[in-house]
Amino acid sequence: MPHMILATRFPVELYRPIISFIDKKKDLCTLCLSSRTWYGEATPFLYQDAFLSSTQGMMIWCNTTVEKPFLGELVQELSILFRMCWRGDSYISVRISQMLRHVPNLQRLTLDVEPQVDGDVVRSEVFSVFQACPLQIRHFDARMFLLVKADVDSLVEFVKPRPNITNLSCRITRRISLHALETILPNLARLVAPSNLFLALKPPRPIQCLKMYLGDRDHIEAELEGILVRLKAINETLTTLCLYRRFPRDVPLHKYICRLAKSVPKLQSLCIHDDSLRLCREPPHLEGILSSFTDFTCLENVAFNQYYPPPSSGRSQIPCGMSPTQFATRCMEKSPSLYTVMLPFWDNEKVAFVKTPSGDVIEMPSSETSYRGTCLFPKT
Repeated sequence: MPHMILATRFPVELYRPIISFIDKKKDLCTLCLSSRTWYGEATPFLYQDAFLSSTQGMMIWCNTTVEKPFLGELVQELSILFRMCWRGDSYISVRISQMLRHVPNLQRLTLDVEPQVDGDVVRSEVFSVFQACPLQIRHFDARMFLLVKADVDSLVEFVKPRPNITNLSCRITRRISLHALETILPNLARLVAPSNLFLALKPPRPIQCLKMYLGDRDHIEAELEGILVRLKAINETLTTLCLYRRFPRDVPLHKYICRLAKSVPKLQSLCIHDDSLRLCREPPHLEGILSSFTDFTCLENVAFNQYYPPPSSGRSQIPCGMSPTQFATRCMEKSPSLYTVMLPFWDNEKVAFVKTPSGDVIEMPSSETSYRGTCLFPKT
């Protein structure tokens, strides 16, 4: 059962019956190649990651990993969606804690909660289940919104004793003080978070990939200045920068890019999610966007994506009458190191343009058709 054949995972409810069936037939299986394939390829592939979101699936998974420790050793990625019905269920918490002690090779942990689950549950039950476990993960993704200071304190308590975490993704409301985050995660290399968390990290970490959500409209200039200072401090390590700009009119895109280029001239990939191209109306503004790439010396890839869904009637060209190919060509002329330019055209699958060895700019088909386009931020 080669890896490429299994395009989708089996439901966790099926894992235990399958294992039980194989075990009952082990005398026969040991005589045939299928058993070697099962234990050598299929089992590691099935158990390398799991998504748990139902009570039945959770119980089956916990029982299986506890009863068969060799299966727990195969688990590398674990995602748990906490249900409202689990609130106050101490038995669920105990079983999860037991299961976590049987996945010693876990590398990535993703936690989320149903929208109905309030912050108190996140703080008192979700994080508390994991804080006491001896997990030394490298990737932590907290997908639930952290709305109050106690939520952030719980996050800090979880990540502080785990300096091996290099990848962090979290959602924190902007009104919370983040001083507790200043000195944690010394080895952080990949961060997905709102800008206030990035600004709270002192001293700067050796971040290589950074995705930030901007949006403090009341202090947008002060926020930008703080971001530029922090970016300059990680210029030697940062290779990929992805920005979600909610209010592009407050600081025009061409000015934003120019200031970025002065702080991180060695950046290799830049991805901007805003509506600047759609809102652009005057040729000077478009020329300003093109000219803003001049100061980048190492930029190889750039992507312009939408922040909000596009209007029902899509456009097939840049405002001001410039075609996508012309725009991509001009970008590459302004920044000779550019190799790929991606544009947010939702009515055309050909959104990417690449430079050939001869210097020509050609369209490259892409299967990505969502209005957010193709994000350059690497998936790990």
